[in-house]
Amino acid sequence: MSDVNRASRDAAGPEAAAFALSLTAIGALVLTLYRCAMWIAYRPEGARISTDLQLVVWMGWRFDLKVMAVLALLLLLPAWVLPLSLRRRFLVIGGVVVLLLVNLLALVNYYYFGFYGSSIDPMVFGVFEDDTAIVWHTVVHGYPLLRLLALWLAVSVIQALLVNRMAAWLARALAPRKWNRALGFIVLLALTLLARGSLGSLPLGTKHLSVVADPFTNQLVPNALLATYIAVKLRNQTSLDDNPNAGLNNYGFRSPREAAAVLGMSGAPDDSALLAGLYARTPFDAVTQQRPPHVVFALMESFGRHILEYQRADNDVLGRFARHMHEDYLFLNVVSPQNGTHGTLESLLLNSPITPLTQGRFGYRKYAAAAALPYQAAGYRTVFLTSGPASWRNIADVLKRQGFDEVIDVSTLRKRYPDADFNIRGAADEYSFRYAMELIANGDRAGRPVFVFLFTTNNHPPYEAPSSYVPRPLNIDVYGARAPNDRELGQRILTTYQYSADALGGFLDDLKASPLGEHTVVVAVGDHNTRQFFHYTGYDELPLAYGVPLYFYLPPAARARATFDPQRFASMRDVFPTLYRHSLSASCYFSSGDDLLGPEPAGGSAGLALYEYMLAPEGAVANLKEPQFLRWVDDRHVGLRPFDGEIPAMLKLRAQREKARVALLDWHTRMSALKSLPTWPPCAAEHVAAGR
Repeated sequence: MSDVNRASRDAAGPEAAAFALSLTAIGALVLTLYRCAMWIAYRPEGARISTDLQLVVWMGWRFDLKVMAVLALLLLLPAWVLPLSLRRRFLVIGGVVVLLLVNLLALVNYYYFGFYGSSIDPMVFGVFEDDTAIVWHTVVHGYPLLRLLALWLAVSVIQALLVNRMAAWLARALAPRKWNRALGFIVLLALTLLARGSLGSLPLGTKHLSVVADPFTNQLVPNALLATYIAVKLRNQTSLDDNPNAGLNNYGFRSPREAAAVLGMSGAPDDSALLAGLYARTPFDAVTQQRPPHVVFALMESFGRHILEYQRADNDVLGRFARHMHEDYLFLNVVSPQNGTHGTLESLLLNSPITPLTQGRFGYRKYAAAAALPYQAAGYRTVFLTSGPASWRNIADVLKRQGFDEVIDVSTLRKRYPDADFNIRGAADEYSFRYAMELIANGDRAGRPVFVFLFTTNNHPPYEAPSSYVPRPLNIDVYGARAPNDRELGQRILTTYQYSADALGGFLDDLKASPLGEHTVVVAVGDHNTRQFFHYTGYDELPLAYGVPLYFYLPPAARARATFDPQRFASMRDVFPTLYRHSLSASCYFSSGDDLLGPEPAGGSAGLALYEYMLAPEGAVANLKEPQFLRWVDDRHVGLRPFDGEIPAMLKLRAQREKARVALLDWHTRMSALKSLPTWPPCAAEHVAAGR
């Protein structure tokens, strides 16, 4: 080899190595700056730099170095096998692509955190599964895209210049050394160690993401790339493997019978018997048997608890619904099962803690625990009614396999009400309620009870109330420092919140004023809390972060047997068992929860949010798998703090029971998806015998 070729080859080692080191260092620095910007933008009022924050920044920086080292290695290794004439071009172009990707994900993560209160998670895939036009409209009208585009490009260009300058300086400093032939291997070793993240026996991994107790500060640990990787990994887990016990094992149970024993369900000889034990039957009721009531279930988009707590004369966020809230049954100690609409729908309608469940081949299964099946088996006309498109998440195909006779969407409403108000989400909510009234009126004339599951859409980005709607008084100032910095956005949220609640109130006004009110049961509940208005930053606000109001209307004749405790804790899993108890006679159903309008069970009640956080009279539990026990600050059951004394035995017992219940729900869902269980394993023969 000539001296010239040898010199060129030797010089290439320092140049490529210097570039990889510079890309790692500059990339990690900027990711850390993004983390600090998120803390500044979203920190709780009065938050100060603390030891916890320093620990989070330190651990976050380690993860930043880890992901940037991985990316640098992905460039460095192929660069070494390229001809010298292509190597520099490859490194420069590859480095620019890496920086563009890193900055794009970091900006997405910044705004995602502001919207959802967490780093990128599996819900981000809803962007690709929702109506693309709606998502794009929301992004275009809700965010300064041109400014963000300019910022993205500017930061990426500045980083690229810094990387090149730093790489050139390092190459000049290292090239004259006698050991530069070994430099590539030294850098490779250094980058490998950084990618591993640790010199100990265990590499830096997701188990190290929990650094401090405060969830807000802890959420800042993963950078955008790591958060995206975790989201993809979790998303792939929801595709289900072939082991129906996978969820059980994840919760620490070796078998379904071990989990069932915690709930007092011992003695089942096999899986079939245990599955049957998860079902129950409503009591026989002669009046209900003779004339089953119509049932309307309104799932209200973003109908969170927190906003309505500021209801007053000059901030009338409830409109016509306000009087019904006081006349009937309203529970406020209720939490949502998921922090997104589709996840909540799957939890409610399929009794599934696994989500997304129906966005693939498992959407074509029939699930024995489907909530509409008891009504369909009882002879009801079962209708899913949405003011949006039925193509969303393929619900038209999915729900017709889950006990719904019909799925009615915006296209039907457009034909029925050609003069109605429509927006990018679909028809205005009032027309969905109007159509629901027509459905039960038609059912009444035909002598057939109707079950309507109504899903509203207006109170959702881009937050557009109908142009014809005249808002009642609203005063964003009553929210003080809790109001969004973007007051125009905050005002739109309050307006659509009020509009949707008012449409529900108008429906109840008409129902109660008609004979239909004598034999119709109504439930209304939010799918999740109102996002983009409040920001929640710690366990101390769990009840507000996931709280949703739950409303029941019972006909006058049915109210005598109802027992109502407004302080009772509840979950979405209790809603359908309550409905079944007050609308069906001797009907089989999946026993997911309790009758909230009946006597409280001996073990008391609890609420479960995201299948992870438990709220109960004695306190709360964060992370059922590895419980962190919290106490109530006062009897309002809003503020929470870690226990500074002995943890109540009942709270520990509740946590273990909730963990067992979730584990069994997971097992039942997997058995249904993987084994294709019969639609009614324990009750089919009894329904036939009853003439249903």
